[in-house]
Amino acid sequence: MKKITLSTILCLSGILLLTGCDSFLDVEPDSRTKIDQPKKVKDLLVNGYPTVGTMPLFEHRTDNYQDNGFNYSSGSPFIQKNYFWQGVDDNINESSEQLWQNCYGCISVANLALKSIEEMGTPDELLPYKAEALLLRAYNHFVLANAFCLPYSPSTAANHLGVHYMKELESKIGQHYDRGTLAQTYAEIEKDILEALPLVDDEVFQVPAYHFNSRAANSFAAKFFLYSEKWQKAVKYADLALGRNPENYLYDYAGITAKIGSDLASWPVVYSSYEDPANFLITPITTGFLVEIFNAPRYGHADAIASEQTTNGPGPWSTAAQTALPVFAPIMLGNSQNIYLVKYYPMIEWLDRLAGTGYYHTGYIPFNGDETLLYRAEANVMLKNYDTATKDLGMWYKAFGAPNIDYSTKLITDFYQARVTKNSPVTKPLNPAFTIEAGTQTLLMHAVLHARRIETLESGQRWEDIRRYGIEITHNVVNGVPMTLTKDDPRRALPIPLINEAAGVEPNPTK
Repeated sequence: MKKITLSTILCLSGILLLTGCDSFLDVEPDSRTKIDQPKKVKDLLVNGYPTVGTMPLFEHRTDNYQDNGFNYSSGSPFIQKNYFWQGVDDNINESSEQLWQNCYGCISVANLALKSIEEMGTPDELLPYKAEALLLRAYNHFVLANAFCLPYSPSTAANHLGVHYMKELESKIGQHYDRGTLAQTYAEIEKDILEALPLVDDEVFQVPAYHFNSRAANSFAAKFFLYSEKWQKAVKYADLALGRNPENYLYDYAGITAKIGSDLASWPVVYSSYEDPANFLITPITTGFLVEIFNAPRYGHADAIASEQTTNGPGPWSTAAQTALPVFAPIMLGNSQNIYLVKYYPMIEWLDRLAGTGYYHTGYIPFNGDETLLYRAEANVMLKNYDTATKDLGMWYKAFGAPNIDYSTKLITDFYQARVTKNSPVTKPLNPAFTIEAGTQTLLMHAVLHARRIETLESGQRWEDIRRYGIEITHNVVNGVPMTLTKDDPRRALPIPLINEAAGVEPNPTK
């Protein structure tokens, strides 16, 4: 039997390994371990989860932020670059270069696991790990495609650049790869997902929330097919992720608040706990971005935005006594220039405690019950299953503390029609590549996108909706000219990192 070593892949990808079953900060003790036993495959795959996230690259590119002026700290340059929709090639963990290298490193781990499983004869006990490896390969390519490619549409994907779909271990350093088309990238992702899903087995994971368990896998499938415009499949896999009682997999915000009281430091610990059934997948990312949000209000989530469009704003849930969703009141900090949520908890991995040096980590949640519910609602809007979508929206409202009333389609669409009439920024025009009808369909889609904007605040995922729906946004510039990102602006895709472009990767078009 041919034995493959982890040191081989480390030389090629240069990734940092963080492993463990009960904690995602445990470190792989020996990078020369031979991957020739089932347990070694299992241990290896923990390293296939990306430790560099899109959160810091995407968040300030959205319409959740404004320029508050020179009197406020702008923090690290990468925040300003993202606000101006520029490339971020800084030598930091939050750079596009690090995202590119980390995701491809994780893909190499998945490929090493798949090859090792094949070399061992693919015994039944390794099938769940084959599933995990396939899902990791698909997920990391999906992350790259949503960062460095233009938004997917079946009508244009064959003409847009994709990312090279790495299915084999590199045979030599510096090998040139063709990016292919976005259609080819999505076809390969779909193939890996569909091959993996029947093999997923939660029983092999000591802590399922740290792995691609069945709910996480089905939630990923739902999101992928939603982005692929395959609405019926998106509903199918969201149903599988949420089960017959979706309310059991939504965050119990009232319960969390009652449990922690005024101890804000405990909120993110409880929110990102692997014991919460709402958390389908928790992955570690290395970033100081959350600290930057707290300390750099130059480009802030200001009250002017929050009071109308996000956490403090009205919605179909509003009453005379309560305008905003009440869940946010206990976890909002900041001031009128910069309102932020204590949602994700930055932990420190100390390199030298005495010198005060180390890395910030946070437990990021790529897939959870609340977002999966909104995937399903969006797909049902596109299928014109309006009552079903309305039911899911009402369930989401109530989970966020809204009044326990019957949220009818008319109640919801009336609210958003009034916003359209007033030209509210909550209902910016939608310009997707697919057809969406005026009236009920568009108004319910505004409801879904508004809910997801609130749900995903500080996670960067609003950027993905801005891309997919061709939403045009404007960033103000103090003492300067406002900037508008048009629906066809090529800056909706991140530039290929300079180091990779210099190595021969085809750059993205700039016009």
